[in-house]
Amino acid sequence: MFLGFVMTMVVAHVPTYLPFLLEIRFRFNPGFWGVAVLLNLGLVVRIAADLAGSETGRTLGGLANIAALLSLVAVAVWAAVVKGPEDPPAPTADTRAISDTSPTKDSRA
Repeated sequence: MFLGFVMTMVVAHVPTYLPFLLEIRFRFNPGFWGVAVLLNLGLVVRIAADLAGSETGRTLGGLANIAALLSLVAVAVWAAVVKGPEDPPAPTADTRAISDTSPTKDSRA
């Protein structure tokens, strides 16, 4: 059960951290909400099945969680591949560099 809550946090933060880690630009996709709903629905089914003692319900909830994680990968790839007309160009090494405005040794001499 605790793992389900951890996975919810992973799903919630993928649109933020994955573009940063992979240095790509994501276009927001409402599919991320569907992934989160499916993951939490599977978790609720698993908890209810545990309380009811239903092995079939636990299996169905687990399958919903697996489907949610697989769809997370699909939605993330879709968000990375699809580009809209208003999307700015992807960052390059030149645009990511932060200019240093502090004086250097040469400028102080």
